Amino acid sequence: MTESNPSRRWLILAAVVLVQLCVGGIYAWSAIAKPLADDYGLMEWQTQLIFGINIAVFALTMLFAGPLLDRRGPRLPVIIGGLLFTVGLLLAGFSGGRFLWLLLGYGVVAGAGIGFVYLCPIATAGRWFPKRKGLVTGVAVAGFGGGAVLLSTLVEGLLARGLTPLDIFGWIGPGYGLLILLCALVFRNPPGSKLATSRAELPRVGRDPRFWRFFGAMFAATFAGLLAIGNLKRLGLAGGAPELIAAAAVSALAIGNAAGRIAWGLIADRFGRRLASVLSLILLAASILFLLASAGWGWVFLAAAALTGFNFGAAMVLYATQTQDSYGSENFGRVYAYVSLAYGLSGTTGPFVGGLLYDLSGGYGVAALVAAGVAVAGALFYILMERPVRAFQPRADAGTTPLEVTEP
Repeated sequence: MTESNPSRRWLILAAVVLVQLCVGGIYAWSAIAKPLADDYGLMEWQTQLIFGINIAVFALTMLFAGPLLDRRGPRLPVIIGGLLFTVGLLLAGFSGGRFLWLLLGYGVVAGAGIGFVYLCPIATAGRWFPKRKGLVTGVAVAGFGGGAVLLSTLVEGLLARGLTPLDIFGWIGPGYGLLILLCALVFRNPPGSKLATSRAELPRVGRDPRFWRFFGAMFAATFAGLLAIGNLKRLGLAGGAPELIAAAAVSALAIGNAAGRIAWGLIADRFGRRLASVLSLILLAASILFLLASAGWGWVFLAAAALTGFNFGAAMVLYATQTQDSYGSENFGRVYAYVSLAYGLSGTTGPFVGGLLYDLSGGYGVAALVAAGVAVAGALFYILMERPVRAFQPRADAGTTPLEVTEP
């Protein structure tokens, strides 16, 4: 692979970012969850379960999308994902506000669409820019984070004009779906790319401590981050933030999330994956506690939201990059699909736990402490797993490259 064909690779990078902007609107859920609950009588745990199921199905679908990406290239899975995403949001739009239909449309079908799409931009960007893998992976996943800025702003504007949450689903589905399908026509692997040809090449990840290191750290980061993201607007309102500040916090977190994905990619390239992984988890815990404490402090709450998003964004670039480092680009789709099951697990637990603890306690203090504790535990787990990783020697027929003793 090479960084030749500069005009084509920059066009592909633009398509990568556009696709991620579309599917990344999932992180704007906090902006639509409250009006959805208010207009249709849903409980807080129900709105957060819809969000959590979307994340879980998104992660599970990557188990099918990853092998398809590795064997057929990025275009086909993006097309499949764009169609599913459109159908899912249309189902949500015609749900009449009924919980089970929202769960099916937004949670299951749209979540499957995101799962088919998500890996393709990350893998494609890394393959076209092999010498800048950390940076372009950050750019690719920054588009996903930035999608929440775009969609939360759009949602607030449309709600102010009198549209219902269901109307918004009905407009976003076809509009975003069409853009995804157009970008899919641009997606391709660079000349000379190696495609996976058989399942025998797939490393035995279940026996590999590197896999469990990435899995555990990703679960901790995404559990903590998704708990905050899924409940952010109501957390601000519960802490005394004005409606305008609480709504703006969703965009502030999304901006920080997008910036953090690029910045943590650069930090990892410059100072190493290990330092970046541990530091990001510790800072995520601190920023969530700061978020809780600053809810009534106006613009300070916006800064805390941006910092939380910034540190959460690290999870979406660091473990993708380390998976490519450890297993090779040709195996990325299949191996990272398994790593991302941690994201699915946290998606079903983090937002739901936050909503449930709010319903039980009437506040987010306990939930924030739980989230921060899980993030710190993730940092400790990543450090403790270092010795098994260094002692591990992959089998010669495992289709993977041994991890260097020096962190990349």
